[in-house]
Amino acid sequence: MTKTVVETTTLRTTVSLQNISLRDPTWQELVEFLKEDETDTYIYRADEFDCSGFALTLRDHAIRRGFRCAYVEVEFINESAAHALNAFQTSDKGLVFVDVTGSKNRTDYSYDKIAYLKIGERYGIISLDAVRWRYIDTSSYRADEFWKPLTYITHPENSTYPLTYDYYIEWQARVNFLYDTIEAYNAAVKEYNRGSEKYSYEQLKEWRSNIDALEAELGALWPPMDVVKNIEIYWFAE
Repeated sequence: MTKTVVETTTLRTTVSLQNISLRDPTWQELVEFLKEDETDTYIYRADEFDCSGFALTLRDHAIRRGFRCAYVEVEFINESAAHALNAFQTSDKGLVFVDVTGSKNRTDYSYDKIAYLKIGERYGIISLDAVRWRYIDTSSYRADEFWKPLTYITHPENSTYPLTYDYYIEWQARVNFLYDTIEAYNAAVKEYNRGSEKYSYEQLKEWRSNIDALEAELGALWPPMDVVKNIEIYWFAE
């Protein structure tokens, strides 16, 4: 069985470490750093600045900020091109994978993403702002009754669950529910416009509002990548 490989002092950085004392950030410090950092806004160029360029740049920016940061390489089972990203060993939430690979076109959209890696499973990413400790519990509804009052799942602040692969699986289920309830909503609107009294105008209005709330929570609907075969984590040599 392929195992995760962890190299503790493999890649050196071009950033001068003189007078820099590196430490592991908290989760909140990592979030603030990613939101302030502009690496995700750089243009992706396959032969010049690809995922490796994004990962190395973010690593060097993190070092300048005083944070330990790893360069990570992922190998996929179908032997497609490998992928590069970063990892931070947060002091309160443990190991967090970060993917800031951006777009081929100039955009104002944020490409800061949390990556979810598990050997034998597909590589998943969720927008940073969509990683939540409180979110709509879509398992409480049928797709055709999403007009009902919203109920939420809340995890303790010290929980690491939203950074686990199980959370990613749950996020995918919520995305699938979104697709299903939008389809059901559109069908209900057509019936209403034909004179059906199955749903009231107020119910349809609440349904649309709930869909908007769920879309906002889920963020960009990034498709999963290939199945992960191997993960190599390189912590630079200080």
